[in-house]
Amino acid sequence: MKTIAQFAKEHNISAQTVYRKLGKGVKQDGQQGLTEKHANITYLTEKGEDFLCSCLTPLNGRLADVKQPLNAGQQAKSADNEEILFLRKQNESLQTELTLEREHSRAITDRLAQITENQQKLLGMEQSRTNPALLGGKDKPHGSGKKRGILGLFKRK
Repeated sequence: MKTIAQFAKEHNISAQTVYRKLGKGVKQDGQQGLTEKHANITYLTEKGEDFLCSCLTPLNGRLADVKQPLNAGQQAKSADNEEILFLRKQNESLQTELTLEREHSRAITDRLAQITENQQKLLGMEQSRTNPALLGGKDKPHGSGKKRGILGLFKRK
């Protein structure tokens, strides 16, 4: 029997992945007896190793005991580097585009503020033109001339 750490090291995966796969096997497939504990160390049973190998084969696209040549690892790193470079370039172009959009948004906001201010001035002028009382005492409103008595019959002097 192998420990979880030994199995993980043999198959180039983390011990956490092994525990996760074992947990899924127990929960989803109802698998029992995949591991045994002796002196606080978890060992895989043959059934557990077979189960994990069946889980890992489709994920890795290779047999669990077959080692990949070193060139394949270097090619994978090269592909990863190319992808990282591509993503960095894409990130830079998106940052540039975002900066332009923000400048455009600020310009539109400034223009909207000017339009709103002008609209308020025009509205104020229109109101003062239609209602002379808003002019601030320049013109007296209608009926503010002479004071009259009750019912307008008697005039006060």
